[in-house]
Amino acid sequence: MATLLLGAFVITSTGFATPASTLSPEAHYQLALDAELQGAFAHAEDQFLAAVLLNPVMAEAYLGLSAVYIRFGRFAKAREALLTVIRTLPDSKLVGPQYRAALSMTYNNLGVVEEFIAEGALQARRLDAVRQHVQLAVGYYQRAVELDPRNAQARVNLHLRKGL
Repeated sequence: MATLLLGAFVITSTGFATPASTLSPEAHYQLALDAELQGAFAHAEDQFLAAVLLNPVMAEAYLGLSAVYIRFGRFAKAREALLTVIRTLPDSKLVGPQYRAALSMTYNNLGVVEEFIAEGALQARRLDAVRQHVQLAVGYYQRAVELDPRNAQARVNLHLRKGL
């Protein structure tokens, strides 16, 4: 799905056109969340893309976008969106607990994405790629736990992967 800024309008690949001057990135983000709740994931993707087009450092929109990409099985794009979250959030040592928790969740989600990519590599019988992606996943899970030791999901994921 693509989102274009064309003159005074934001045009999405689903044909949704919104006057760019009337909607803020936050409004697009809220529309994306609403679309997700309704199961309209293509529309949610368009709205998240519109939000980041207007505000390229809107980490929460990239998080939402990554979730939509995971749902669609577009794991490379999900990884790209999650890495953008990490780049757009301040350094974890300089921010409060809510940001550390969000960053921890992001690293956990990166681990999950790497495992999906490893699964695809396994199906293609690319064993070196499987090992590489599983190692990346373990590293992301470790970072998630370092950032927020209360992140139970990351702790479970790390435990399951370290047992292999």
